[in-house]
Amino acid sequence: MFDDNEVLEMFPDVFGKVHLENFMHAYALVSSRAWETSKGVSLIPFADFLNHDCKCGAVLLSDVDKEISEVIADRDYAIGEQNEIVGFKIYADKHKISLDFQVMIRYGKFSNATLLLDFGFTLQHNLYDQVQLHMDIPLHDPLYATKTELVEKHCSPRISSVDKSNSTGNSFIIKLATCSCYSVTREVKSASSKGKGIPQALRAFVRILSATSIEELQALLAEAAENDGRLARRPLKSKEREVQAHHILCSRLFLMIEGHNTALKMLNSQDDTDYNLRPSIRTRMAVNLLIGELRIMQSAYNWLENYCKRLSGAKEEDALPLSADTELG
Repeated sequence: MFDDNEVLEMFPDVFGKVHLENFMHAYALVSSRAWETSKGVSLIPFADFLNHDCKCGAVLLSDVDKEISEVIADRDYAIGEQNEIVGFKIYADKHKISLDFQVMIRYGKFSNATLLLDFGFTLQHNLYDQVQLHMDIPLHDPLYATKTELVEKHCSPRISSVDKSNSTGNSFIIKLATCSCYSVTREVKSASSKGKGIPQALRAFVRILSATSIEELQALLAEAAENDGRLARRPLKSKEREVQAHHILCSRLFLMIEGHNTALKMLNSQDDTDYNLRPSIRTRMAVNLLIGELRIMQSAYNWLENYCKRLSGAKEEDALPLSADTELG
């Protein structure tokens, strides 16, 4: 077995004087600064002066042929005039503010996981945070082959991972419910309220997963054929079986929540501070990522608990929320 440095040293005619640390530094620098275009990626040095704000309505436009990029701002950065700086234009619109005000744009509707990997930072409160949840059908399930075939046909859309790879596994995305008109974020709704709640494809998956006989699966197929063709999108006719199906998802989320809480406790116990005795930048970024995902998972867990209690006849307020008991200041 060879480590990466040994491989580079074994082929000096190919890699020259490149060292792993140099490559990692250069790769991180370019990947966190490059902007995707129709012809690949390009570096826009002036864009480094524009920080990311998930609430910002500014739009970035690029013209590769003219070698110019434009930001259509959501406020006035120069009253009644147009600023042009080395091929990079900022157009004023709406609110008038001082000329020395910080210029903000939105790089995209990205979660903290994407911001961390692509740009090297995270936000303490990110409107576009999300959680990717992966679930598998147990290999020892007697109906493994049939369930796998049904899931692949009806419940497994191709999902782009944070690292840009595509996966066709049983992966689902849970997001916050956002209201862009007021720039506020609502958690996953309770079962008694209107809202998206848990993705329908994920709930369909656990209904299929919970089936204990081929007859149950055939009943799901027949019901889908009688309606819009989508499998297991309606609640199971047996409330008890519907609750059992959603408890599977509760258990999966509970384990993920426990894992995130454990990670936060470990970060709390580390002596990793900056000169102001605050947690280091790396620690703060990790905390932002974990807490953002934890907030979504807790909200989803509460949604499921409320839904199951309502089906079981219990009062919705009897559902106890799972809360993060660790948080760095």
